[in-house]
Amino acid sequence: MKKEYKFLNNKQLEVIDKDSGLLIVTGAPGTGKTTTLINKVIFQIKEKKVKPNEILILTSCNYEVDFLFNQLRNHLSSNVKELWIGTFFSVCARILRSEIYRIGYSGDFVIYDFNDSVELIYSCLRDLEIDPKIYPPNIFARIILRQKFSQISSERYISDETLQENDYFNEFAKDVYQLYQSRLKRNNAVDLGDLLMLSVKIFNENKTVLKKYQSKFKYIFVDEFQELNFIQSIFLKKLGKFAKLFFI
Repeated sequence: MKKEYKFLNNKQLEVIDKDSGLLIVTGAPGTGKTTTLINKVIFQIKEKKVKPNEILILTSCNYEVDFLFNQLRNHLSSNVKELWIGTFFSVCARILRSEIYRIGYSGDFVIYDFNDSVELIYSCLRDLEIDPKIYPPNIFARIILRQKFSQISSERYISDETLQENDYFNEFAKDVYQLYQSRLKRNNAVDLGDLLMLSVKIFNENKTVLKKYQSKFKYIFVDEFQELNFIQSIFLKKLGKFAKLFFI
């Protein structure tokens, strides 16, 4: 092992040199998991000659994206720009910019954050003659986001009563979800849940697109894998079917 890796302990050295199909590293905070991830990426590119654009790094927040990018830039110079590093949301947005036309949106779609969603739902409630003071739009926004994170579209939510939540919002939730989703599409907009759900939808409906991204990424690194929700897990399972996976 070269000198630049000598500061790693034996377990870390073993991990960065291992090239299995799935490798999961666990440990308490501060035990060097992120350092191991960074050096494994460097090792794959410098020693194994993996092309940077064949590596995808997924993490949970923008702060971690910036941290990983800066750490890798110190060792990889201009090559770091070829890596795909991002949150699940930003990586899905990047894919959708190229592929979303396949399901009736244009690639210059707008991304709504939670507050944007609440504002749109507020207008839906008024048009549905539902009092937003009694039924706050932020509650509906959370219900809808929860459905999308469970890969439940508005059509499926309406047609399957077993999916509808058993509370006093349930009486209106399906109508709100349906109108909200139709207005998102009319505005050529997606929300955070759509970024994941629509990416999976395109993968499910277009095998050529799925194979393109499956063949692109030979290595996928995932930070904080234990925090993945259902739709993130589905996205990763499809995208990483043939990749070598490294989870911390």
